[in-house]
Amino acid sequence: IAPKSSGASAAGFTDVAANSPYAAAIQWAVDKKITTGKTATTFGPGDTCTVSHILTFLWRANGSPEPTIQNPYPNIRERAYFYKPLLWGVEQRLVGADTYEDGWPCTRGMTVFFMWKVSGAEFDQGAFEKQLFDDVPLEDSNTFVQPVYWALKNGVLHGNSPPIGCGG
Repeated sequence: IAPKSSGASAAGFTDVAANSPYAAAIQWAVDKKITTGKTATTFGPGDTCTVSHILTFLWRANGSPEPTIQNPYPNIRERAYFYKPLLWGVEQRLVGADTYEDGWPCTRGMTVFFMWKVSGAEFDQGAFEKQLFDDVPLEDSNTFVQPVYWALKNGVLHGNSPPIGCGG
């Protein structure tokens, strides 16, 4: 259930109540020019982010660096809003250079994985010492154990339920 709006909105978005749990984060991202919203007056807080969205946010948060590679995707045109962020994402090894389609949904796990990779964090064996969340199993094949552990230790996320243990 969405919080009742006092009429005030965050960052001028009519769909983000000033008292919503994500209002401060949206305001911060707008102030830092990481996002502009879906339109001048809407943000779409309940909408699914795509990989293109998340790459664009991370690219902007990292200073919007010019990509240094050629476009490996024949279906992605230079006029796409995510063109430079996508090439940067390939350079950062966030996405592969074989195929890409705009509109692919980006899960929370993928988003945290992207943030972890871009942070340059070192491998931390502590991530495998204790189960953090029921939906992040400890098997070595789970790509999200390291990123989730890093994000918890660094205050990037807190999860939808209390962590089982973070060790840091």
